Parts: sequence; structure tokens; C-alpha cells
Amino acid sequence: MQSKKQSPMEAMYEYIAKTSGVQDKTPLPKKNILLCNTSIELSKMLDTSLSNAANQGYNYEIGLVDITQFGREALKLLKTRSFELLIIDFNLEGSMGCVETIKEIRKQKIRTKIMVTTNVMSGAVKSLWMNGLIDGTLLIPYQDEHLYKAVAEIMSKDFEEEYIFLN
Repeated sequence: MQSKKQSPMEAMYEYIAKTSGVQDKTPLPKKNILLCNTSIELSKMLDTSLSNAANQGYNYEIGLVDITQFGREALKLLKTRSFELLIIDFNLEGSMGCVETIKEIRKQKIRTKIMVTTNVMSGAVKSLWMNGLIDGTLLIPYQDEHLYKAVAEIMSKDFEEEYIFLN
């Protein structure tokens, strides 16, 4: 197989790119995230923090971010749109709280990763993790760096086909 002969200009650009230390400009994968929190203010803070992740050198860029205050609405959005990650408040208020929402997501086999935000690492939160229902947690209040690392860790994993799907 013959390779295409480079023009002198193409050869020069290739040489400069190899020797200049310029990093690859391949766009980062965009990740869609659903934020579900009773506090719209906290959701907006998370949204702002997440939008800066790519600028901090992390391997993802945020695409669409949707915000809801209710578990039922989150469930409906997850059924109609593709979100790589749901960040949900453990103390979610309303007729469908955090635990019920997570169990329903897993029961319906909706393919999304789940992070729970909480101000206390309670036994109930640990139980969700230990039982394979969630992918990570974030303690509130948080520092941006902790958020970036937690999301990067979750995003770097493949979707777990062996999630416990409840009957």
C-alpha cells in the first residue's frame, strides 16, 4: 500500500506539531448530566462548577445539563433523554425521594450512572453504595476539585451491566 506523499508544507506542520509540545486538540467527549436537588441554588452551583471541569484538565466536557427538583420528573427525563450521570440529593423532598428514585431507575434498567450528594455519610447512603445501586457520593459542602475528581472517576468507568436490578 502506498502512502500519500506529503507536501513540504504538510511535512513542516507535522514536524512542528511533533516537536513543539502542542497537545492534541481532539475535542473532549461531552457528557450529559441531570441534577436532581430540592435546592435550585445548589444545582446551579454544581452546574457552574461542572462547566469548568474541562478547563481544569479533566477528561470530560459537560454537554447538556438539566435540573429538576423532583424524583418523578428525573425519572421521566431519564426515560426520554440520554444522561451519562444523575447527581441526586440524598435528602430529596417530594412524593418520590432519593432512594425510591434510584430503585426505580435500576428496576427500569435505565442506563445512567448515579452519584448521591449528602451532607452526612449515613448508613443509608453507604447501603446504596454497598448494594451496587450508586456509583459514587459527594459530600456537601464540596470543593470543586472533589467534584471534578468524583465525576471523572465515575465517567471513566464503563456502565456496569451487573447493576442490581430490582424486581
